[in-house]
Amino acid sequence: MPRIVQSFASVGSSSAEKSKPTRLDFNKGWGRGSIFDWYKLLKDPQAKSIKSVQVRKDLKLNVLGEVDIITVISACFAMHTDENTKKYSFLRYNCFFFSWTILMVVSRYDQPYEIPSTKLVIDRFQSTIDHMTTLIVDEAITLFLDLVVDTITIIRDKAADSLNPGMSVGGRLVWAMPIKVLRFFWRRLFNARLHCGLRAQLTKMVKKQVIDVASKVHETTLSSRIAKDNLNKHLWIEDIEPEVKKALEEEAMKVLWKAIIEAISSGLATMAPGEIEKQILDPSFKFSLLGKDVRQFCAVSSAALNGGLLAARDVQEGFEGLKHEESFNKAWDAASQGALAAAKIVAEHTGQILKNKPERIEMYQQLWRIWDDCWAEARELTRPRSVRTVEVVMETLMASGANAMIQELKSCGTKVEASVPNKASCYPAHSSPFLMAESYLVEHEVEVVKSTSRTIQRNDDLQAARDYARDYQKRYDQRKGIGSG
Repeated sequence: MPRIVQSFASVGSSSAEKSKPTRLDFNKGWGRGSIFDWYKLLKDPQAKSIKSVQVRKDLKLNVLGEVDIITVISACFAMHTDENTKKYSFLRYNCFFFSWTILMVVSRYDQPYEIPSTKLVIDRFQSTIDHMTTLIVDEAITLFLDLVVDTITIIRDKAADSLNPGMSVGGRLVWAMPIKVLRFFWRRLFNARLHCGLRAQLTKMVKKQVIDVASKVHETTLSSRIAKDNLNKHLWIEDIEPEVKKALEEEAMKVLWKAIIEAISSGLATMAPGEIEKQILDPSFKFSLLGKDVRQFCAVSSAALNGGLLAARDVQEGFEGLKHEESFNKAWDAASQGALAAAKIVAEHTGQILKNKPERIEMYQQLWRIWDDCWAEARELTRPRSVRTVEVVMETLMASGANAMIQELKSCGTKVEASVPNKASCYPAHSSPFLMAESYLVEHEVEVVKSTSRTIQRNDDLQAARDYARDYQKRYDQRKGIGSG
């Protein structure tokens, strides 16, 4: 780095001092050595301010005196102590590598990231909300149908023939259906409700919850985690995506399960017990030809579904800090008891309307006795599939949220004042093609995000400078096609 070393000597207080370059020697660690002695002798604050950073005659970056020269020293120190960059050789690094690294570090300090407002990020996020809502609704409906069919199948298998005495011929026919036919039966019943406005209601609730979750998560993330812990560790905006997604996910985990349950229960649990009971008396009821027992069973099943969803929704607290599996268990166990209570009420009321025989009453008593065991078995069966669905929803939200934030960061950027001469005339491509690539690198990467200046603090900035140097080296190696090592 001869040009930079000589530039340090040009700020001395006498002509004798100016003629002697100051050596960048970091063997004694931070704060000790000739370069730090030289820096401490600079009493005039203006002598410490960098007006511009020039890389040979290829690029000149104007920072208007708002960056302290200790930033350059810090970057040099970080490269000196880094396990990769300290192994300097021309086979690995072009002679401009260190100069470009320092230039990028200084430009980032001069223009640190500006945190976009939550409103701007959410506005951008909402441009994808319809597609995202459709995906979540489709996943929710498929999962919900699977949960219902799997639970009924387990009840049927565990009950075996013990419920038959209380069933009519039509009821036994339905109860003995193959699982594929049973799934078709329930899908037709459920789709009828979807076409009657249930899907629109579910879509509305899911969309509302997605926006609410996104607003809460982005507000928390932007106001604390991202601003303090993430952005200023990276030179390049694109490289913050994994960290942004991680921060968003950690915040989303606190509210996601509650939001999912709220959306599904509010969207699907739309029938009061009285409405369910009236359903069996309606002549237009879809399966009335199968007999009153089947109609009653449909009413009891609908009541159980509604009661379970509402009970799960009432679990307002306790999801924060839980893993997906634990959250599912908590919601499922609450739904089990809510479904049982609702099913008992509707079974008793409809039994009085239909004048159930003693065998029919005993059938339901037997069902209540095996209820907890059946739901516990169904919980173990359905939990992996449910967790996978939630993970798909989470990944969709995180990807869209991170993309919205990164795009908004890019949109609020500004160009650093810099001059780049025409390298084609200075360095013909046939004589130095790599210099042409370097010119492309600067012209396309020197756009950084505008924000306020910040005071240099030794400990934080040393680590940041090391991260910057490593970050830049990675990009540099990728440009040259060199692997790490």
